[in-house]
Amino acid sequence: MFSLRVPTIYLQKAEECAGSSRVLPFDFSRGINSLFILYSSGAELFSLLEILNFRVRHSTKNKSYENIGLVVFGILAYTRKEDLMALRVVATPANRELGAEVCQYLGIKMLHVEYSEFSDQEVNVKVRESCAGDIVAVIGGTHMPEKNAFYLGHTSLALRQARVRKVMNVIPYLFYARADKNDETESGVYGTALGAQFAINVICQGLPDEVLLMDIHAGQLQGFFPAHIRTQKLYAGIVSVPYIQDRLDRGNTVIASPDEGSFKRTLAYAKYLGLNEKHVAVFTKARKKANEVDPASVRVIGPALQGQKVWFIDDIVDTGGTIKYAACKADNEGAASVSLYATHPVLSGRAVQTLDESPLVEFVTTNSIPKKPEELRTERLKITVLSHGRLISEAIKRMYEEKPLNDLILSTQK
Repeated sequence: MFSLRVPTIYLQKAEECAGSSRVLPFDFSRGINSLFILYSSGAELFSLLEILNFRVRHSTKNKSYENIGLVVFGILAYTRKEDLMALRVVATPANRELGAEVCQYLGIKMLHVEYSEFSDQEVNVKVRESCAGDIVAVIGGTHMPEKNAFYLGHTSLALRQARVRKVMNVIPYLFYARADKNDETESGVYGTALGAQFAINVICQGLPDEVLLMDIHAGQLQGFFPAHIRTQKLYAGIVSVPYIQDRLDRGNTVIASPDEGSFKRTLAYAKYLGLNEKHVAVFTKARKKANEVDPASVRVIGPALQGQKVWFIDDIVDTGGTIKYAACKADNEGAASVSLYATHPVLSGRAVQTLDESPLVEFVTTNSIPKKPEELRTERLKITVLSHGRLISEAIKRMYEEKPLNDLILSTQK
């Protein structure tokens, strides 16, 4: 399956079993490397052990080396099935805390990679720890793409230089995900850039073998990745649905979409929360221009909101303008309370203040984009941040073991 050299740690363990004062002969090390390639390709273990013992008996007179092969291949057989010895995790500066949490769940130490910037703000990445032959998961969101997208790509390239076996990019937030289609309806516009396609092309320049995306804006974005890069996706619903469910007043709750674009996601949330379509509303709006909603255009389609607890569901909160006007509309319609769940807290400009000034009583989000406490400080709005750490660590473990992610995927995007 793979062609690589035996990781040094296996040879060291075998040498310890033979005696700490002994040094493995060069021919012996080369022989183990050859057999390891065969074993990794699926050759029968016991046949290889016979070959190895024959080589040992004829390459050295030292009898204590005869059982080294059994030790080495015993370690290999165990590692391939149960252990995470060849799994490494590194987090770019975009998601250091999330990376540390993932490592804690996996029970491994983070790979030592050094990040710095030159005087012209170009990024510099150096792998400071041997990881040849390992499988490395790189956790790196691409918010603030002028830095973070390059950190992700440069980390992947640096790991290639370090001769790792496989690079898995784990991307909690994908930049330009909303620029996934051409807008040919606006008068006087004759062409627009597919920013999502450009963003994915940038990521692919890092030569990852696999990519894991979290709660992407549109499912078709996977189609922008080339066929040779295996792309999988997770949804934050597996983290957020239980939180909302614990606070649900089932008979007096409406699950609402702040605009038409999130309607399918909202329907999926209602389903997982055990609510039918009678408890689903969609708000419509018109924009004056990008990031500016016309307040007079906001309409609500669905059940009456009088006395209802309204939960808005979205994937991204940017300026907060859309949700502010939708929340005001719900409040004017007599809603008992208005709350918001959104996976990715972009929160550009004065978005937190905008949400704080709205009728929202709680804003629930995740750590896909890390925020400092002072960035989330409000006068009255409660902000709750859920973590993807456990979910991502389990996904990485399964990708490493080449197991499916099916039962980890609570799809909220139909």
